[in-house]
Amino acid sequence: MAKLWNVLFISSILFLTACSDRSNAPALSGIIWGGEGNRLTIAPATGNPFIDTLLIDNHGRFVWTPDTVEAGFYILQKNPENQILLVLQHGKPIVIDAQYFSFPKGSRVEGFELHEDFLELKEVSKQWHNDLAIISALTSDSTWKPGVDEIKSLKHKQDSLTDSYRQKVLTLSQHPLVRMVGLMQTSGNRPLFDMWTYKDLYFEVDSALVNYSELREVRTYRQGVAKLYALQNKFEKLKAGDSFPNLVLAINRNDTLTTSDLKESPVFIGLFDAGDSEQAAVQARCAELLRQYRWRGLKAVYLNFDSTEVVRDIPQFYYANLEGGLSPELKEELGIVNMPACFVLTQTGIIAARNVWDDRLQQVIGQLVEK
Repeated sequence: MAKLWNVLFISSILFLTACSDRSNAPALSGIIWGGEGNRLTIAPATGNPFIDTLLIDNHGRFVWTPDTVEAGFYILQKNPENQILLVLQHGKPIVIDAQYFSFPKGSRVEGFELHEDFLELKEVSKQWHNDLAIISALTSDSTWKPGVDEIKSLKHKQDSLTDSYRQKVLTLSQHPLVRMVGLMQTSGNRPLFDMWTYKDLYFEVDSALVNYSELREVRTYRQGVAKLYALQNKFEKLKAGDSFPNLVLAINRNDTLTTSDLKESPVFIGLFDAGDSEQAAVQARCAELLRQYRWRGLKAVYLNFDSTEVVRDIPQFYYANLEGGLSPELKEELGIVNMPACFVLTQTGIIAARNVWDDRLQQVIGQLVEK
């Protein structure tokens, strides 16, 4: 008899939701079979933090009727390991039919069709995080030595792993809300999808989210993408074929270096945060590569955004430490988006290439010094 009443409860909720004023229906309700006397909690995924406790009555029913609901993403959970991501929108109540023991797996959700996609995305993200941790744990082994080759190998493993999970996320769902959440996955400081590298994906999803602008998380995402558009416009200010602006690049003690001082020779301008191990490795490779051109007319400028001292062993090269980083004005002028960054200039101050490294950098500089 109790089960019959519960079935009638679910049916009545769905009937009232479909046939009456949807604004009067509970924002969230349902039946959790086997959950009598237990509790669920609900909280916004982002924004103003709060947690509401939902009591499951002796018939397994629960109802959430807050005074106001901001449209957005919410986490409904039995415990931190067993939760479901829901999207609550005005006038679109959600009704859940689930088993308490297996929640959230196997849940039937009326009024929101993406819950299974989000569960699958969460599992993929969790696997990526765990696999990265396994690779990183290799550095704790007493036999591991942080040499250049070892660091390069470690980074290659991390990048290859991340790329494989990136492809998995892209095959989950084409729905813009799922794509948006997928793009925002991180593990520590490592994003699954770097915004600048995958900016076209961010732009594509942004265009598809127009009809979801009432959602808190969508507004935040679109604000971030608006900044990304602005960065792209800055980046496109200086491209190959443009004249490099005449700027003061560094003030080192009493020495002032301007780009006009560097004309009549091909020039490499590199900007690094040498305190970052990956950027330090890039800088070391650049130094080794550029050294072979020091007697062939090349000039180079190394700008370090920390206190790390670079070996100043080549008279034709300039070195400066800008511990405070670039001024916003100079970043704007140069269109600096990510670090490290570089410009290769012809002897007349024209940009031959920007942000080229290793073999491509050697190719560009080799062509310039042979002219």
